[in-house]
Amino acid sequence: MALVLAGYLAIMGRRFRRRTADPLVATALLVALVVAVFFFGLMAGPANPFVTVSGPVPANGLGPNALLQDNVLIAFHPVFLYLGFVGFTVPFSFAIAALATGASVRAGSSRPAASPSSLGPSSPSVW
Repeated sequence: MALVLAGYLAIMGRRFRRRTADPLVATALLVALVVAVFFFGLMAGPANPFVTVSGPVPANGLGPNALLQDNVLIAFHPVFLYLGFVGFTVPFSFAIAALATGASVRAGSSRPAASPSSLGPSSPSVW
């Protein structure tokens, strides 16, 4: 998660680098960085992914659900779902920044929102 979130924040910072004087953009970047620091802290402490498992570890589990065993799309679904959920950090940070600064955000956009973050959570509804 750390690298994906850092990538999204790098893209966000690069995209809005000329508008950092705008309070909405500055607060959104601050909120996104606070979210990143929170998850980095979780990974460094209580949710460290590199801690060894204590106790007996079963050799084999029950395996995947029978409906998921032969489905080719199962290789793509978790990846896009994960990218979408992590990618929603960007709109979340702008929403919190709009609430914090009292700025109004335009409901409509001049172009459709076709980003990797819009692909993730909608991918399960396709199949």
